[in-house]
Amino acid sequence: MAENERVARTVRDQLERSGWLCQPHRRFGVFTVGLNQPVDEAVCGALATEVRQALRSEINGRSADPRLLTLGLLAAHAQIDCVLTHEETLRTRNAVRRLTQSAGAPVRLLPAAIEHYHDQLRLGMGSAV
Repeated sequence: MAENERVARTVRDQLERSGWLCQPHRRFGVFTVGLNQPVDEAVCGALATEVRQALRSEINGRSADPRLLTLGLLAAHAQIDCVLTHEETLRTRNAVRRLTQSAGAPVRLLPAAIEHYHDQLRLGMGSAV
């Protein structure tokens, strides 16, 4: 898990440095906790809408911006439900699989990485991942 935490911290730091994410500190009793949140929720919401539309367009046979499609496919595989609901994920599984096969390496490799991670968790080897 240490490697996963390092990667998550690196991504979080990059998002903070580029101005997409901020970490306001809040007090909970005697504890001070940093909570990550988007700097501009409206921009994030608009991007999520564009990503969702691009993915749905490609699923329905219409072309879309490849950058937005890539984000949509990554989000679909990560099961981020602001892009596809659970029902949509089940209904469009084959289309997403087809689009994934013609995508770039990060998108093609993500499903296998997620499956490997889940396999390790099932085997009780979560810390070895």
